[in-house]
Amino acid sequence: MVLVVAFMAPTSVDGNIPMESQSTSSRSMMRVSHLIERIGHGDFAAAAQAQAQTSPGDPLRDLQNNLMQMADRLASVRQDLERQVSTVTQALREKKEEAELATEAKSRFLAAASHDLRQPVHALGMFIARLAQLSHDGPTRQLVGNLQASVSAMQNLLDGLLDISRLEAKAVQIRFEKFPVMELFERIAHDLAPLAQDRGLQLRIRPCSVWVRSDPALLYRVLLNLVGNALRYTDKGGVLLACRCPGNSSEASIEVWDSGLGIAPEHQEDVFKEFYQVDNPARQRSLGMGLGLSIVQRSCRLLTHPLELSSRLGVGTRFCVKVPRVRASRDLP
Repeated sequence: MVLVVAFMAPTSVDGNIPMESQSTSSRSMMRVSHLIERIGHGDFAAAAQAQAQTSPGDPLRDLQNNLMQMADRLASVRQDLERQVSTVTQALREKKEEAELATEAKSRFLAAASHDLRQPVHALGMFIARLAQLSHDGPTRQLVGNLQASVSAMQNLLDGLLDISRLEAKAVQIRFEKFPVMELFERIAHDLAPLAQDRGLQLRIRPCSVWVRSDPALLYRVLLNLVGNALRYTDKGGVLLACRCPGNSSEASIEVWDSGLGIAPEHQEDVFKEFYQVDNPARQRSLGMGLGLSIVQRSCRLLTHPLELSSRLGVGTRFCVKVPRVRASRDLP
């Protein structure tokens, strides 16, 4: 805002401005200029201070009074805006707290009811498995097979949702201990060999003598999801599970390599979201439900194990979990 001030200083008979009037006018102009500058910087109390310093004969007294009124109005408007902003901020904070409490309550409920929700689904799976062992005609056998596949998909989805809820509710008990990486590798090879064979892929496990410190159950679940996802999204070639320890590093890099289609850079953050799948627009159950990588990321955060992803389209993808390395111990429990 630019304020232009014009005034007529008193003149003598010969038309010249007296020296005393020149001095008074200059001081008044400087005071008004300084006042406008302070108001422009938000110092609205400056107008009242300037009025107290103004003499009754000041030629710019009326202008300073107008500036004081303008400053009072601006101060009032600013206070109203601050009150409105404070009210809206408080309302948003309350809504945010309500949403967080609702999410925590949902997670606590699912974590507490995990066993009760899983038990009937697992029992149903056992009944259908027993039913499939009985003799049936062709149509009945096909119907039982479809029912078994549907129950298996529902069980996998429920397990994934409950695992995420337990991680969110921090209901997972972490038990750190020392153990050899090869123990987990052998379990992964045993559990996922049938999946690799069904897809015509080669699952390679590189032998390793490294020991690490982590929660073996939770780290096993992380590797199971990583290798399982790699097998599901790889059409040809294979998957490699290896452990690298560069130099005298205090960390062991457990890596999962695949020869799949790769993940584009714009999707590499989204693949860790729940139910997000890049190459499954038809939502085929054989490719999973899109929960595995979300569980992996949450589990790694809980374990404080850094998780890295690198991928090239048409070449493949590498996931890397960095785990603290320890000395080998002969005292196994």
